[in-house]
Amino acid sequence: MLFQLAPWVRFDAARLEFLASLPERLPGLTLAVEFRHRSWLPEHAEETLAALRQARLGHVIVDAPATGNAVPRLAAVTAPTAVFRLHGRNAEGWLAQLRGEAPAVREKYDYLYTEAELRELLPEVARVGEEAEQVFVSFNNNNRDYPVRNALMLRRLLGQPGPRDAPDALPRDLFG
Repeated sequence: MLFQLAPWVRFDAARLEFLASLPERLPGLTLAVEFRHRSWLPEHAEETLAALRQARLGHVIVDAPATGNAVPRLAAVTAPTAVFRLHGRNAEGWLAQLRGEAPAVREKYDYLYTEAELRELLPEVARVGEEAEQVFVSFNNNNRDYPVRNALMLRRLLGQPGPRDAPDALPRDLFG
């Protein structure tokens, strides 16, 4: 179960206590936390990551545009399960939200990673894979068929088998 803290949720002791209580509240579930404000990471990285480790909560490693108070990508393992969440790099969509506008999901996450961008992430995924028991990579560039195309591309780059003869690009009429 992934807990995504909104961009206005800032680091403080009460929130750390809440996070520490999650395993007891949700026994038996694999839990991970995604931060969206710099007060957590990088400003209080040591305390934040220590609290996640102590509670065995996975740190969600985020790839998103470097805008405003956005959390930088920090490949830290804090639990047996690690999660990468790739939101795309559409800075304009994210900046619209920071300006108080309400961009549509299509606007904010309209991004297709290039092969070069995914290759850039491979060393981090490999390093995290050496430390964690499981690694999940989730694409949240949820416009058109972009997450499917990028997932197939990443599987190929990782040398993992995919659906038989699956191309990185799906037929255009499949998703409109």
